[in-house]
Amino acid sequence: MYLRERPKCRKQIERILKERQCTLEDLLEHPHRLSDGMRIQAKKMLEEKKNK
Repeated sequence: MYLRERPKCRKQIERILKERQCTLEDLLEHPHRLSDGMRIQAKKMLEEKKNK
């Protein structure tokens, strides 16, 4: 499934990860601060991380 890149969401997610000192997995387990676009981008980032 193709998921388009969301650069603004990626920046927001990276900022949240730095603030909370957590991982993408932790962020997706408790997504109360994530919009739908941010949730989709976080899943894409997690897939990229797994494929490296």
